Amino acid sequence: MISLRAVRVVTAAADMGDADVPRWVTIDDGRISAIETEPPSAALRYDLGPLQLWPAFTDLHADTLPRFESPRSGVRIPLPDALQDFATDAVAHGVVRPYLCVSVGEGPEPIGGYCRAQAVLETLDRIGDALAVPVRVHLRGDVGDPQSVDRTAQLLSRHGAVIGLLSVMDHTPGQGQFRTEGAWRRAMGARLRLDDEELDRWRQSLHEHASGVVARRRQVARLAAAHQTVLAVHDPDSPSAVGEAAAMGARLCEFPLTLKTAVAARDWGSRLSWVHPMPGAVPRTWAICLRARPSRPAWWTCWRRTTTPARWRAPRWP
Repeated sequence: MISLRAVRVVTAAADMGDADVPRWVTIDDGRISAIETEPPSAALRYDLGPLQLWPAFTDLHADTLPRFESPRSGVRIPLPDALQDFATDAVAHGVVRPYLCVSVGEGPEPIGGYCRAQAVLETLDRIGDALAVPVRVHLRGDVGDPQSVDRTAQLLSRHGAVIGLLSVMDHTPGQGQFRTEGAWRRAMGARLRLDDEELDRWRQSLHEHASGVVARRRQVARLAAAHQTVLAVHDPDSPSAVGEAAAMGARLCEFPLTLKTAVAARDWGSRLSWVHPMPGAVPRTWAICLRARPSRPAWWTCWRRTTTPARWRAPRWP
């Protein structure tokens, strides 16, 4: 048990009248047990001097790893070192539980994404305990890929302990986030660096296998339940899509596309315990979604650059 004294402790409580009074934050077995003006007698005490303690963050959509793998054109950093830098950068920004985004099932040759996911997961299995904070993978699977169920099952069976979040998405043009083919081509061509011929091949494959999307989505949901992995749905565009997600056991509604969809996700309450909207996509959606569940913050502090922060555990999801 340790207690940290800070000149200011900011909490999620509505009453912030005593925020500027120095207080002690006590941590027992990796979890905050008390915030008081005096520490327990049995605690090891550390005075942080002029530093403040603020709520830390869980980043459910951390997608900056490529920046550390290739910090400049022509430079490639080995994956283990890039993951070390990714985790250290998370700490520096107050993120104590980053969920590293890895997308699979995309493009005209989806096998490359699965190989990439396998490499990241194997590396985290090997070096995860040495990282500054625990890193889990947010596996984003496009069920437009006819092999998505089998390949997702393989990744979960081999690395289920590292996959902390599994989201299902369908980027077939003409629905969901991409109502027009032009919007789809612009977005996917830029993000995946695909030329027109590659986009044409991928579009043809998506349309050929579109009839199986619903079945594959439900199969992936059953895989998530079997491995006790949190399931998210991606880009729901209607209240009925939210209802289907809740029926499949989804706990997260990621990037609702309309205000009505966001409200529907909020109204499911404990069945959809978190909502992760796309800022700026829908007016007022952000404020509505943030009220979907009360905050349960972990904590971090602004350590001096010469100090190596201890490794802390973020609160477990309910």
